[in-house]
Amino acid sequence: MAIRDDFSVSSDGSIRYVGVGENYTVIQLHRWLGDLMDDAQAAGNDILDITDATASERSTDNIVTLKTPYNIDDEASKHLYDGSVIQDNGNTIYDGILVFANVGAYLYVFQNGSVLSPNFWTIGLNADATNGISHRFMIKVRSGGTDIDGRRLIGITREFGSTYSEFKINGTSRGNNVMALTYATDLNNQTAEATVNGYITITNTEGYRGLDVDNNTVNEYYYSEWNKATYTINQFYEREKWLSRRGTAESAYTDSSAANFAVGNATITGQAQSFVNGSNGVYLTRAFTRLRKVGSPTGNIVAKLYTHSGTYGTSSVPTGGALSTSNNIDVSKLTTIYQEVEFGFYTQYLMTASTNYVVAFEYSAGNGSNYVQVGGVTTSGHGGNRSENTGAWAATATDDLNFQVYASPKLYGISGEKFRGITHELGLTTPRSGDFNATELVSWGSDSTGVMVAIDSSNSGTKMWIQLLRGTAPSSHLLTGSTSGATATHSGTTTERTLSFPFCGASTGSAIIGSYGFGIETNDLSASDKLFDLTNTQRTPPNNVTFTVGGLVIGEDRLLVTWNDGGNIDENQFTLDATYSGGTVTSIQVSPAIPSDTASTGTIRVQCNSGIYKRISYTSWTGDIFTIESTNFSGDNANSGNNCYVSYIDKLVEATSEAFTVVYSTDRSLYIRVRDGGVTPIKTFETTGSLGSAGGSATAIRTADV
Repeated sequence: MAIRDDFSVSSDGSIRYVGVGENYTVIQLHRWLGDLMDDAQAAGNDILDITDATASERSTDNIVTLKTPYNIDDEASKHLYDGSVIQDNGNTIYDGILVFANVGAYLYVFQNGSVLSPNFWTIGLNADATNGISHRFMIKVRSGGTDIDGRRLIGITREFGSTYSEFKINGTSRGNNVMALTYATDLNNQTAEATVNGYITITNTEGYRGLDVDNNTVNEYYYSEWNKATYTINQFYEREKWLSRRGTAESAYTDSSAANFAVGNATITGQAQSFVNGSNGVYLTRAFTRLRKVGSPTGNIVAKLYTHSGTYGTSSVPTGGALSTSNNIDVSKLTTIYQEVEFGFYTQYLMTASTNYVVAFEYSAGNGSNYVQVGGVTTSGHGGNRSENTGAWAATATDDLNFQVYASPKLYGISGEKFRGITHELGLTTPRSGDFNATELVSWGSDSTGVMVAIDSSNSGTKMWIQLLRGTAPSSHLLTGSTSGATATHSGTTTERTLSFPFCGASTGSAIIGSYGFGIETNDLSASDKLFDLTNTQRTPPNNVTFTVGGLVIGEDRLLVTWNDGGNIDENQFTLDATYSGGTVTSIQVSPAIPSDTASTGTIRVQCNSGIYKRISYTSWTGDIFTIESTNFSGDNANSGNNCYVSYIDKLVEATSEAFTVVYSTDRSLYIRVRDGGVTPIKTFETTGSLGSAGGSATAIRTADV
């Protein structure tokens, strides 16, 4: 096909795409218009000849200006590339994007605080693999005489299992604007996505967090405190990538569109499909369905998310007002052949985990001859069901629409696919008003927004850390919290921070090299990990080591692990420095000083005058003092000089293996005792073990006491 077959020019100057998939360069557009302009007389659907005003001018092969009234629309722009098109006397501009990335890279673009939709370039649009070019296309950067977010764009690759990258354009220029991105296999991210989806016990406390990562008794500060739960540090890394990956299908049914369901035919104004959200709370980002037009409908169709009513799968219908509404899709641009249409939800809605919803496709501007059809089936293929609106919603149990609902997990108050990390550190001064939330959206100026991920005090902060979403960084602006209503004035320095991809940092497979300000709870770190606090100072954790005792029976075994002294409990690890006889003792002082590799919380045994070693929980220690839970010594005093020792594990076991974690300082010889005098008694098991730089373990031998 040639460009003359795929584009038309109308008498009002509208240049429109009428083809079925071919794309052309901007210079080809200009040459074609020039070819038409030298015709003796216009004909067919190309109303342009020698008598008309000049339609286009070429500045370079990559910059073409359409002279008023000639213009392209958004649909036509999807089929042009390798340059810019300027029109409406410069009030509308489509600039060219040229992406250097490996073949197969799925690209999404961040503009004006949102992920652009529809994403028509996806993978390999107008690629030139020989020259390392993965995509070539145009994006509208100026509309109605106003630049869209200062013509700023961010190209992003975030495909799970591959490396993440981004490239920022601070303001497009005419012609081709380069995005240089990486897209390669991430060898530390090869676990199946469905498996990582199940790592739901990995949690985060958001906001300004004090952590003593380097174990020097002084907290540093971060914008998070992640808990990796029972997972390895690399599994944790994979979860962070999963949370921030490009939004993916939460529910879908992609049939062959064997049935045609009308919408906008003067009777039916909506077609809807019920679905169930998965096991995570996620933001709705996009919806897809297959559409075609009948006749020549005009106006817009939208997608809407609703609360679910009825019995899921048989009588599901939308109820109440729309929870979220998509961008408009011009139905006149549809063809008479089914095509997949993307609806973007720029105001995203946080869907609750494991909850039923309904997505609807609504259009009411047509009539009996000019309307839209939504593809689907009349034999049930999805767990939900179709419903339609003829003044009220009515369900059909066996019908399903062709649809996909895409979503992205919540991270710091926005969708994970939008979260990038801290872009700016801001100095604050007075005036201040109200209390900021731990994280929230903030705004300043006429049209600038960001997400605040940390502030050093909710009501008297001197520093704030944000991810810029739209506009420019504050410059002596008043910052206002979107949900708290709190305010603070930016003043002094603004420090732009370097981002990491993914946002958490890098994995070596056995350790994490954290990004700026990214915090992980200290017990989850090893000496191989590295974090960078909010002053951008590298912090290296001490060597946290774990000793595990296995072979246990839940609810029957009593386990004691403590220091070893020649095959016995080291009862005189410490001596008491004072006599304790009160009813509410809250601290115990000992000699010598408490070793640095003592767990931050745990239990001690204190020798009372009766000879009994009282088990006492301590909540912290400093120097030679254990801070303990309030303990009554009035009935059995503990004199100065009595024995005291730390019991690393001292409990009725709750699992088939029990463990403790401490900071490694030097090798320790441990004494282990297991007793079970219950239903299936065993002989006392006693052994010794070694806690070394890599931890250690022991396994109970269960010899029946018969």
